[in-house]
Amino acid sequence: MQTRRFLIGVLLLAVFLTLGSGFYATARLASVVAAALGLAFLWAHANVRWLDIRVTRLQREVQVGDEWEESACITNGSKLPVPWVLVEDMGNLPGHRLGRALGLGAQTHQSWQSVTPCRQRGLFSLGPLQVSSSDPLGIFTARRVLVNAERVLVYPATLPLPDFVLSATAQVGESLEFRPTVGTTPNVASIRRYETGDSLSRVHWKSSARN
Repeated sequence: MQTRRFLIGVLLLAVFLTLGSGFYATARLASVVAAALGLAFLWAHANVRWLDIRVTRLQREVQVGDEWEESACITNGSKLPVPWVLVEDMGNLPGHRLGRALGLGAQTHQSWQSVTPCRQRGLFSLGPLQVSSSDPLGIFTARRVLVNAERVLVYPATLPLPDFVLSATAQVGESLEFRPTVGTTPNVASIRRYETGDSLSRVHWKSSARN
């Protein structure tokens, strides 16, 4: 930023002196500075124009204590190398570190993985991913968003309850265990003998009469 301001100041001064005095040297200086600024601008934007990022996320929902795993691959489709590029993750998941700084050769790619421990529950944003690069002198910096934001839901941590048993009226699925019931169950598939404690409203009287 300071280099760009300095060069712009030199350019304006050279243009002012050229218009005021007509000196050939100041005119040449203005031309050189203007060309350098234009080349730096094009260089910075060309660095990010041919970049592409692919992010692979296997999970969509996790809970506190789990690890969020993902992988990223950045590709340079240009025939020119990119000396340096900064990948920034603009999301708000605590501890998420998918971004990094790297350099890319012509028509090459780099891959990396990120593992983030989930320590806080809530709905968070992953991304967007932004890439930025500049010319060799750092006069101009170009930025580009390559991956849109996605949401991830982190649930509270769950604990095993080995001694917790559902009541018979709340059981689901098939069970070979017969228990007295005091209400209607949704799992009736056959009849059995009456047991003490069974509700009389659940007795199949036609079958009882036949027996």
